[in-house]
Amino acid sequence: MKIILPFFLIISFVSFGQDIDNQIIDFFKKKENQLFVNTHGYYFIDVPNEKSYNNRVSGSLSNIDTSNLDFKNIDVQFDYDQYKYYLLSDLNILMVLKSIKHLKEEIDSK
Repeated sequence: MKIILPFFLIISFVSFGQDIDNQIIDFFKKKENQLFVNTHGYYFIDVPNEKSYNNRVSGSLSNIDTSNLDFKNIDVQFDYDQYKYYLLSDLNILMVLKSIKHLKEEIDSK
């Protein structure tokens, strides 16, 4: 019995993770969602001077045309329920990607 319980917990976590991944994939299958993300799925903030942000940054990017973003051509990953932060190193700003959950709420409210 002691071996069975941890096994079921592991299976549950793996299944939950796959479900979240499928929700993200399903979200991006819709062309209108892709267009919405390219215009409303992010924002920029200055790199904070007082606070350490390094533990929150998911990656660093450069040579990104911030006036015309198309996330199919940028190496970033959206998360289902967490915002993601990417450093735009040549501009010294952070690009904040909204969570898919938040984007769905925005789309549903329109």
